[in-house]
Amino acid sequence: MPYQTAESLQPLLDRLLEGGPAARMALLDHSQERLRRLTHRMLRKYPGVARWEDTNDVFQNVLIRLDKALQEVTPPSPAGFLSLAATHLRWELIDLSRRYNGPSGLNVHYASPPIDQEGVRTAPDQTVEDCDPFGLSVWNEFHSHIESMPVEQRKLFDVLFYQGLPQVEAATVLAVPLRTLRRRWQEARVRLMEDLGDDFPEI
Repeated sequence: MPYQTAESLQPLLDRLLEGGPAARMALLDHSQERLRRLTHRMLRKYPGVARWEDTNDVFQNVLIRLDKALQEVTPPSPAGFLSLAATHLRWELIDLSRRYNGPSGLNVHYASPPIDQEGVRTAPDQTVEDCDPFGLSVWNEFHSHIESMPVEQRKLFDVLFYQGLPQVEAATVLAVPLRTLRRRWQEARVRLMEDLGDDFPEI
């Protein structure tokens, strides 16, 4: 499926400005395959969540969050919509991670099995007293730092990291020169590396 460009999203956003559930549903329908793929890609970074939730479950929750958000706010641009979608996926993953890895969460009592290359989970079969699945603290801190970034830098992570747009496409969506986007992206990554140190995940 092609990337959600300004050309494909803007007419739907313009229609959304007129209001009504039909316009909102049209925008969500147009974007759902990209959102599902995005959810699948991000869920693989959360084995402690992927053990209990599959892509479709998480995707449906994100879609519900996004639908509710679109009833209250209309993104003014494709960049705003993509950022909104990434934000709600980020929040859903953080909430699920806290649920399963909290003091009474299932991952505290069961060791998380690996996920194979096809994304298939094996059955849980080991009980442990203390469990910190790979990526729990690192990814939660990573997402929290992005949430606290200035809007300009956060949007870069939304379109480049979460949405997976190539830099040329991201520059178009964000309406900035490609050279400027590359410079800002480097600055944003350096800032995050300085904040997280050795815990900076590979992106």
